[in-house]
Amino acid sequence: MNTRNLYTYVFALIIVVCINACGGSGNGSTGDEIRTEIPVELSENNKVKEYFETLDLVIAEYIDMVEKIASTGRNAENKGEEPNMSDAFSMLTDVTSSAMKMEPLLEKMDQLEKDAEVIKEDLTQEELEEFSKTYLKLMQRFYDMGEKLDTTP
Repeated sequence: MNTRNLYTYVFALIIVVCINACGGSGNGSTGDEIRTEIPVELSENNKVKEYFETLDLVIAEYIDMVEKIASTGRNAENKGEEPNMSDAFSMLTDVTSSAMKMEPLLEKMDQLEKDAEVIKEDLTQEELEEFSKTYLKLMQRFYDMGEKLDTTP
């Protein structure tokens, strides 16, 4: 192993350690924006509102992670080369950072999913329709992300 490879591995390890140490802080993150509007019919129900806000954040972070990984791969391809060790570490860093952000959200989603079944029973027919429409809008973002990745050269 030459010195350059050793430095690369050490640098990557330091990055991963720093991400793990600072990953949960969330300071200065623009990913904490809610991107899906909650209908007026549901906005008064705090449990439903919390459910959709948390789901929105999970989806946004997941999409951001996938787009970063795809971008790193595309950049390597645009250079006419296979992704190298630096690209792999960049992708690993993106996944680790996103996992650190998503972990507490996923734990919260687990509890909210359980509560959602009870919440749905208490909703009126109109509220249930709005709940379904809002849920579908959130899931549409996954589809849109896939389409975008498929069409991006």
